[in-house]
Amino acid sequence: MMRCLTPTKPTWSISNDATFDGTDQFIPLTEATLNGVKHYAASVDLASGQYFTYAASIKAPGGVAGTSLWLRPDVGTSSGTDNTAINGWTDYASDLNNATQATEANKPFFMNNAADNINFNPVVKFNGTAHYMNLDVMKLPRGVTAKTLFGVGNPGSITGNRYIISWGTATTSQSTGLANIAGAGQFVGTANDVASPGFWQLNRSNELAATWAGNGVPPPFMEEPGNWQPLPKCGTPAPPAPEWATM
Repeated sequence: MMRCLTPTKPTWSISNDATFDGTDQFIPLTEATLNGVKHYAASVDLASGQYFTYAASIKAPGGVAGTSLWLRPDVGTSSGTDNTAINGWTDYASDLNNATQATEANKPFFMNNAADNINFNPVVKFNGTAHYMNLDVMKLPRGVTAKTLFGVGNPGSITGNRYIISWGTATTSQSTGLANIAGAGQFVGTANDVASPGFWQLNRSNELAATWAGNGVPPPFMEEPGNWQPLPKCGTPAPPAPEWATM
């Protein structure tokens, strides 16, 4: 019996050579919880000279590889009832970094109605003052690691500073976020910010995206209106931390 921490729907992979490919044997792992920690297990017999590893399929939008986080309002919210507070939001990519909020006053709302939906899809709505959810920052690309972020929001206000998502520490090149800074679309890097003045449009779906190449910050690609799969509506004032909320 072999046990290992893994994502959802993992497999134990066995190969007769050092190259793992579609010709190898893939054994589904079954879930086991030990001392409150999720593990997966499989019973296997390995022959001398065989290679083994474990793997899982990570879901991503079309054309996107290496997804670290994918939050979809139409999949994985703790409630699918319109205008209901949610305490959990499953990471659709791998189920490894699920968003949580246990405090009732800080929970955002799942919305699925003609007035709030974006491109006929439900949204997760934050009030811009108290609502946010928490992520595990250790499972997100940190520091100067290359990264690309996409977010969609429909702001009800563009005054002040609000984040769609933010994480890291408040030192140069050690924080990351997508934000509204007094109406400007902002890729936050703490002293390495890139802004697009006048980007956010009130009561419209806006798409904000940015790429950090790892050793510099090219200007973010920004456009509106957005038809991407909606992420949370835009964010509340937030310190560089694994949390976000909306306007």
